[in-house]
Amino acid sequence: MGSRSSRRRGKPNGPDPLVELQKIYDSLPTIECRGECWDSCYSYGMTPIEQRAIEIRTGSTLPLAHAGRCQKLTMFGRCGIYDVRPLICRLWGLTRAMACNYGCRPEGGFMSNRECYLLIARVHELSGDHRSAAVLRDHWEDPVRAAESERRLRASEDRRADAFALKRYIAERDGTAVYLDAGGGCSTKPNRQSTTSRWYTGR
Repeated sequence: MGSRSSRRRGKPNGPDPLVELQKIYDSLPTIECRGECWDSCYSYGMTPIEQRAIEIRTGSTLPLAHAGRCQKLTMFGRCGIYDVRPLICRLWGLTRAMACNYGCRPEGGFMSNRECYLLIARVHELSGDHRSAAVLRDHWEDPVRAAESERRLRASEDRRADAFALKRYIAERDGTAVYLDAGGGCSTKPNRQSTTSRWYTGR
């Protein structure tokens, strides 16, 4: 009787999901972030295991999904949970689809979109969401569907890069500040009241 009770109270079989999550984080390429990309810290999503990791490390939590400025950005535009930020934030700057607008690049070059989505699938799996993990894997391991997704992502990359290049050109030409909106649009009319803006000065 005592031995059965002890087994029930023992650690669950299999690896600790939080330990496995940290291994995924540690496997990512390093990037020297200059902290200029806070204007992209909007509309994130994460899994329950990532939410739990944040709560354990910081004593506070974040919703699984959020639209708008991230609540963990400090008044200086810095990430307040940088060491335990979720995977989607860590992938920023590591792929061409999410290349940093300010020139920060990962050591060893960009990860492929397929690599990133398979990591996202693995994190869903750690959270117990095997259905989402299977959907992602099936998609990115199918050559035809993966190729179509790559084409669409590349077109999106090109549009975003062109919009940002135009903004920088205008700033450098006029020596003025340019409004960089979170959606990557091409507005040239700054709105100083907006909380989703960043100012780039060409001088």
